[in-house]
Parts: sequence; structure tokens; C-alpha cells
Amino acid sequence: MEERKNGAAELHYYSDRLKDKLNQLSVSHTAIVEAPSGYGKTTAVRDHLAALPQNTGVYWFTAFGELAEACFWRFAAELANIDPNAGKRLQKVGLPNAATLGEACDALRSIRCQDEVFLVIDNFQYLAAEMHPALFTALVEHGGERLHVILLTQMMTKSLLAAVVGRGFAHITPENLRLDSADIRRYYADSGVNVAQATAEKVADFTGGWIIAVCLQLRAYREKGTFADTHDVMTLMGVLVWDKLSDQQQDFFLCLSPFEALTVPRMCTLMDWEALPGWALEALEIPFIYYAPEELQYWPHRILLDFVVLKCRERGDCYENACFTRAGDLYRALGDHAQALSFYWRVKDYDRILSLDLSRPLLESADAVSFSQMALDIAQNCPEDIQRRHLLSMLHIAWALMLFSKTIEFHALMEKLVGLLDMCDEDDADLLRGEWMLLSAYDRYPRLEEMTQAVVQAAELLDGTVSRVILPEAPWCFGAISQLDEFHLKKGEAEKEADALENCITVYSRLTGGHGRGADALFRAELAICRGDWTGAEIFAYKAAFVAESSRQGVIQLGAARVLAEVAMFRADADAWLAAMNFTERAIASAAQNTPVMRAALELARGLLYAELTLPEHVAPWLRDGNFFGKPLLTPMVGDAIYVHLSCLALEGKYTRLAGEALAVPEGLGGKSAFAWMLLSLLQAVGQYLAGNREQALTHLSRAAELELSEGFVTHLATWAAYLGGLADELIQAKYPDRYDAYLKTRERLAEGRKTISRALSKEEGPEALTEREREIALLAAKGLRNGEIAEKLRVSESTVRFHLRAAFQKLGVDRRSKLAEKLK
Repeated sequence: MEERKNGAAELHYYSDRLKDKLNQLSVSHTAIVEAPSGYGKTTAVRDHLAALPQNTGVYWFTAFGELAEACFWRFAAELANIDPNAGKRLQKVGLPNAATLGEACDALRSIRCQDEVFLVIDNFQYLAAEMHPALFTALVEHGGERLHVILLTQMMTKSLLAAVVGRGFAHITPENLRLDSADIRRYYADSGVNVAQATAEKVADFTGGWIIAVCLQLRAYREKGTFADTHDVMTLMGVLVWDKLSDQQQDFFLCLSPFEALTVPRMCTLMDWEALPGWALEALEIPFIYYAPEELQYWPHRILLDFVVLKCRERGDCYENACFTRAGDLYRALGDHAQALSFYWRVKDYDRILSLDLSRPLLESADAVSFSQMALDIAQNCPEDIQRRHLLSMLHIAWALMLFSKTIEFHALMEKLVGLLDMCDEDDADLLRGEWMLLSAYDRYPRLEEMTQAVVQAAELLDGTVSRVILPEAPWCFGAISQLDEFHLKKGEAEKEADALENCITVYSRLTGGHGRGADALFRAELAICRGDWTGAEIFAYKAAFVAESSRQGVIQLGAARVLAEVAMFRADADAWLAAMNFTERAIASAAQNTPVMRAALELARGLLYAELTLPEHVAPWLRDGNFFGKPLLTPMVGDAIYVHLSCLALEGKYTRLAGEALAVPEGLGGKSAFAWMLLSLLQAVGQYLAGNREQALTHLSRAAELELSEGFVTHLATWAAYLGGLADELIQAKYPDRYDAYLKTRERLAEGRKTISRALSKEEGPEALTEREREIALLAAKGLRNGEIAEKLRVSESTVRFHLRAAFQKLGVDRRSKLAEKLK
């Protein structure tokens, strides 16, 4: 039993069985405390930890419904207070993706702390929603010998719970937190209220032992001398808490309803006060609001917050919208335009939305509605006088429509903006017209010569000014990894298209601060690959990678990495293939590039590489299984995703499904260019052949061969030849005999390279697959040295250590350092 440190004194009662469970927190490596809201789990753990010796380190992290990236970054910052090394590594990684998951897991398992420390993660369900199971396992198996991790969460999913059950971790459940009739009698007696056993049983019956309901019944008895005749917690909250507040205090709480927690300075900014009045401080002292001194924030109990939100809705739309608007204004004042946008969107305040800084495409979701839907709504429904006042923001809206392939709506808005710009007499009118002209190039996408004409006109109007609308961070080609897929439109014109892309990019990238830089080199690298010019492909790929990285062009970096991996496969060079695979991580190295769209593009690129290596088990499950719904894929990315998915169907022996799905690919995706049509025809041929339809397969294969071989391409036919029996060989010998030798050589080299690299990646290869440097670093890691210590010892950079250690993990088939020693014997 404890007294509250803030607010009116209130006794906290804990049953003996709960106390026994709480005592396990001090001896358990990890503890799970799971229960719905109102069970008192947070209060119980706070009270238990407050009773520990005064110098005990307790770090409390509270998650809430924010963007997953922001939540994970805050968690990493809290962890840095315990182990700066591990925390900073996690901050650098950010929310892990397929490429960085191993690094994040390693960071958690490398935690060190000299003294006994408790790390509490409250509202863990928010963090868990975006957490890969491997990362969760690494968290509960953390490396801190004197660190106790306590997870406070609502009911866990079965998959996560399975990772901790039977592991010896402390586990507190709702049953442990409920009060039975004997507990209720003792709790009430300690609070000065004596009740009979029958009365306690009645309270236990209609409260279910739920501590918040039991507490509210106690308040009812104190005030009225009788227990409330309802078990509805919201009704009790209204009668016993809300109705006791003054009108001023109720209005104050209603203004706070959009927030899960706030500091006093933010409350003052929200309410436009210099300091909190006494009556507001008094309101914050009620028992259902907790003040967290380490965060300087007030946290309302979830039940109280839900109740206040309901009361706010009861006041009507106008009142609730005013609260949301005030919340948006607070976040705008704090510089958090993404959060401000979320609140303004709820009330459809177009003027405020367009007054925000929309200079970066918001590829995150705001208020569960993607920015594309917002942009569409604004374009169609925002009053014209508001649009006229915010022309630059309307150009951002037009760009967002184009990014999300709303081409009809994009064209309509661009037509409307012509008239608005004609009436514009602002000082920067010519610059705004230049921005419009630059965007108009995408009305001609991907016809390069026409795009270039618009870009040149835009350059004249912008007069040396860099665009404020199209920024380098926007995904080039809307996330499409292959430049041939986008720009090789006509059979026999690849060289002409390469020159046209170079001409366009030269001017365009200068106007956009580097957007698209390296695309022309990547086009030529892909072209060289298709023609079997592996040295030329490698040279152009390195050029593309270099200029793209300096301009933050993640999509082009991914494309360059893919070309380098294909060159490595042709040469049967496993080390070079792994280097290319690891290079893909650099595409999202900057915070601006680490977006949901780019993380999906990264998984696409890696999926393409693993599919080419005939290792579908390494492809991301959503991609392998074709579960694209809800994924942040821009339209061109869907074509790449379908190609990976169909490839996996072939590799997994699902031939009939492959044949059917390949025929069902929308024409707009499969036939958008000559190159895309060739790839689809090839997969259709594979599906039909493997399903036993030789004649249909030959029809599709003939079309693919005509598109590929007429350009001097051989690589893709050589890649899939093994799945076509002798059909490809027969066709090429009969119709394209001059290409047969090149085709045969490429087919044999790729098959040998695929075999060699697959073997190197297999765990059966063992430590013999490691290079000398990889083995050296792996041995030091197995001895417990951190990456920084290894780097210092070997006089190399930490990034070099991480690179070789990841390669060693892949070759040895392990996911943590603790398993290295056994594998290296």
C-alpha cells in the first residue's frame, strides 16, 4: 500500500499474490505485465520500483500512438541513457527493415550496464505493432546482465507471447491484477471503510475485480454511503470525477482531449496562458492523472482520457473541431507539421493545411488517411479563393497527385492552376510558373524528348533557382528500380532512349537539387547487362551509385546495387554479391530517405536479387506471397512486386498459379514499355510451360524472344532457360542462330554463378566460406568484443566491421553473436 506522490492521498492496495509476482521483477531478466486498461499495471510497477533502494537506476519509456519511426527513435534515445553505444546504434539504424534488422538485433544483444538498472516500456503494444518477431526476441534476450526489462502492455498477440512463455521470464496477467472479495474487504478496510463479506462479494461480482471499478465504487460509498448500482465504469467516472469538476476545469480537460500526455509549458501554449491558473493545477491533481517527473508530463489514465474524448464529442462537431484546430496550432508552433497536418485534416481546415510547409512529399499516413487521399480531397474540394492564396502549396498538392499516380486528377489540377497563376501578381509569380512548367514535364512522362522540352522551359522561368516543389528525397521514377522498365518504350530504340535520358537528366537534376541524378548511367548499366557486356555494366553501375549517393537518390542506388549483384553472379563472385546486397542498405541511410515507400523499395530490390539467385525463402513474405494490400507501393513499384512474386511462384513449383496470375497482370503494368512487356511475356511462357501447355508457352516465348533478341539482349532468356526445358534453346537456334553462342555462354555462366553464390550463402558451407577478414572479425565478436572495440583493434572503421560481420552471419546461418563461437569451431 502506497500514497500517491501527486494529488489527493489515495491508498494503493496490492494482493499478496501480486506482491509475489512483483518481487520477481528484481530477479527476472525480462518481465511481461499484460492487462487491459484500468487494471492498475502501470501504478503497480511504479509503486514497486519506487520502493527499491534510492540509487537504483529506473528508466521509464512510454510509447503512444505516434508514427512508428518516431516512437522507435525515442525508445533508442532512452536506451542510450543506459548504454550510449547500443542506444546510438539503434538511433542510427532507425525503425529496422529487412536490411537493418540484424544490426538492430545485434545492438539490443550488445547492451552493457555496470549497475542494476530497470528499463520499463509502458504501452508496449504501440511499439510491438511495428516490431519484427526477431527484434522482439532480441529485446527480451538483451545482453545486459544487470538490466531488467519490464514490458507493460495490453494483451499480447499469440505470436509474441509464444516467444516468452516457458523462458523463465516473469509474467503478470490480468488474473494476477484482479482483486477477489477478500482483497476488496482488506482494501476498503485499509481505506477506512468496513464492509461485510457478502457486500465485498457483490462488489467483486459486478466489477470483476477490475481495480479502477473497485476504486470508483469506494469513492461512491465515501460520498453517498452506498455503492453505485452500476458496473459501467464510464458512468462511475462521470458521476464521481467529472461532475465534481468546475465548468472551467471541464473545459480545460476538453481542450486536452486530443493529447495522451502534455507538459505544463505546452499546456500554457495550447491555452495561451503565461502560467497555469490554480484551478487548472487543482484539476491535474485528481487521482486519475499521473505526473511523470522524469518526463515532466501529465499522463491521464486511459479510462479518463477515453471519457473526456466522449464528453468532447457530446459538445458537438463545432466544439470538437475547435479542440482539434487548437491542437494543430500547438504542433505547428512547435514545428511538427506532420502532427499539425493530422489535426487540421480531421476538421478539413484547408486554409491551415495549405499554410503548412508541404515541401516534402508526406509519404507517411496522417490520421490513418494517406497524403494521396488528402491531396485528392484538397484538389477537388478546397475553395478556389483558398487555393489562390496558397499557390505554392497547391503545386505541392499537384506533385503529390502525380507521385501517387492520380494522373487524371493531376492533369485537371494543373489545368486549373494555369488560370490561377495567370491572375497571380506576387513577386515570385515567374518562379511559381517555372514550378508549374517543371511539374508539367510529368504530364509527358515517360516520353523523354517531350519531358526535356518542358524542363528546358522551366529552367528559363526558374532562372537558376532550385525547385521548392520537387525535392531530391522524392522517389525517382516513383520507386521503380529498373530504368529500362520505365524508359525503354520502343523496340530497337534503346540507344536513342539512353541519350534522351542523359539530356533530360542533365537539366532536370540541376533544377531539382539532384533528383534523378545517376539515372542515365543506370540505364546504360542495365542495357550493358542485357547485352552481356558485364565490364561495361559494372563501370556504369559504379558511376550511377556514386552520383546517386551524393544526391540522396535511394532508388537509383538500389538499381545500381542490383546491377552489381548480377555482375557478381555472372562472375561467380560471392563476396562481390554480398557487398552489393549490403550496399542496398545505404539507399535508406539518411533520415529523409528512410520512409515507408523507400523501405518497401529496399525489400523489392533485395527480393529481386534473391529471386534471381533462386532463393525465394529469403524474399520478404508479403512480396513472396503476393500480399501487396496495405503496403506503401507507388504504382510502378507494383510491377516490380508482381515480377518478384511470379518469380517466387516459379521457384516454389506453383506452376498452375503462376500460369493463371501471369495472364491476369493488368495491361497497364505488364505492357507499359517494351522491356516490361518482354519480362511479362517471359514469365507467362515459364508458367504455361511448367503447367504443361507447350504451345501457349511457345507463343509467349516467341514474343519475349523477339523483344529481347532484336535488341541484342540475351540475359533474361538465359536466366529463365532452365525453367523452359529445351524450348528456349530450340527457338533461338531456329530463329536467332547468330545469338545462340552468346545466349549459351551467358546461360552457363549464370547457372554456375548462381550455384556458387547460393552455396556460399548456405549454412552448410560453414566457416570455410568466410574470407580471411570475415573470419578474423567473427572470432573477435564471438569473444564478446563490441564493434567499436573490434574496429579499434583492427584499425578499421565500425562500418567495415558491421559489413563483414553481416556477411559472416549470412554465410554461417546465424542471427546473433552468441552462436558464432559454436559455428567457428
